[in-house]
Amino acid sequence: MKDCKLRKLEDLPKPFVNPTDTIVGSIIVGNSEPHGPSGASHTLDTVGGMMVAAGLSRHAEQDALQLYLDTDVAWYNYSAAKVFFFPVAGLENIVTVGGPGVNMITWKYFANP
Repeated sequence: MKDCKLRKLEDLPKPFVNPTDTIVGSIIVGNSEPHGPSGASHTLDTVGGMMVAAGLSRHAEQDALQLYLDTDVAWYNYSAAKVFFFPVAGLENIVTVGGPGVNMITWKYFANP
């Protein structure tokens, strides 16, 4: 996985829409059950992910967007207190939906990098 580069909102739709008008990225929503260092996400988090996907789709003609739950792409090591990614192909330009209390990926990058 490439280094995490935090972007500004004015950069949108880049890096999620490339010059060939293809959406390239991953939206990751927290699981709806307690997991790792995070609690259960809410249905509203899923709605937020759908809104992000819909917003990006307005800027592209092709779609390579990946949609995941955080437990699909990562696992939590309790003894090390760290989140590790599974080897998921194409996991880039990540949008995490939900804060660190409900999404392990958000927790990894913003609460315990």
